[in-house]
Amino acid sequence: MKRLYILVLGFVFLLSTGCASPPPATPTVPPISTMPPLTPTPLPDEGLHFLLTSSGDEAVQIKRLAQGWTAFHPASWGTTIQRGDLIQPPSDGDVVVLCADLTVHTLTQEAGSPCQVSQPDLFWDGVQIVRPMAPGQQVPFIIYPRRTSTIETHPLLQWHDTGASSYTVAIIQDGVAIWQEAGVTTTEIHYPDDAPPLEPGENYLLEITDVDSGASSSADPSKGLGFQLLAPEQSAVVNAARARIMALPLEEGAKQFALANYYAGQGLYGDALAALDEAAVMHKSPQVLLWRGRILIAIRFNADAQTAFNDASILAETVGDVESQAEARAELWKLTGNKGYWDTAVALYQQLGDTERVSALENER
Repeated sequence: MKRLYILVLGFVFLLSTGCASPPPATPTVPPISTMPPLTPTPLPDEGLHFLLTSSGDEAVQIKRLAQGWTAFHPASWGTTIQRGDLIQPPSDGDVVVLCADLTVHTLTQEAGSPCQVSQPDLFWDGVQIVRPMAPGQQVPFIIYPRRTSTIETHPLLQWHDTGASSYTVAIIQDGVAIWQEAGVTTTEIHYPDDAPPLEPGENYLLEITDVDSGASSSADPSKGLGFQLLAPEQSAVVNAARARIMALPLEEGAKQFALANYYAGQGLYGDALAALDEAAVMHKSPQVLLWRGRILIAIRFNADAQTAFNDASILAETVGDVESQAEARAELWKLTGNKGYWDTAVALYQQLGDTERVSALENER
């Protein structure tokens, strides 16, 4: 009998000034200068939960009582489950729940979330949407590391291929190149072992120049695209959390999905995307595409994020997942400002009876 997995990830919310709870045990990731702090303060026992199912099993059903739902609805792999929701396992299986503190629970009958989490290891506070123009294809824009933290002391540097005969690659700190290499004929290179060591907490920027046209990655309309190296003690915590996740009794796709959300909560957006790509190989789900879009927004790849949300909407409609389709349309509206997306999202949430999200969208508009 195949098992159905629900990944319960605690996502956190910032408290208003003067009433914030104490910070969690998870260490604060040093923010990039143009970014807000990356580790928010969690509310105890608050969170979103992810429902991860094996192919071929009956669909898990959910009912969101707090949002006004009066009936159960099927949910795709990766659907978020919140406190106050009812979870209905399939008749031919049970449900394994991984809470935000990485504890595991099994549900064999209809129930709510079994998690009581005060200090989540897994969380996400969202990102602000900025709408810059997309860089032209003639610009060798940065792919990685781009607006992210990293635990790699010698990261793989990647950029867009403009078809140049070669590129000049540089690492900039405070407006000065601390390392530079000319004549690079590929579109990626590891930061060399003999280059000046990257210092934790310092802001760095990858800069690429097309030697044929003279076009530079600095022409990217998006700003604040630098990166930071985590301190050794923070890297140790991240590696320990990764080891815990990879040791969980979940299938590989669920582990990678959990890992992606852990990385995203720590501001390790490049690593989060890589883990999502691994999860996507094993699970074709609108929810994987939705999370891909959200992380792409974090690193200012808005055009790619729009594609991910659009693909999520199409896939959700194909599989009959009304809520995922509504989420995708709502994300598209927030990203583009296109009222048609807003209208569709509201209509889909009304179809679910989701009065809370309809009201939220009306207020946001």
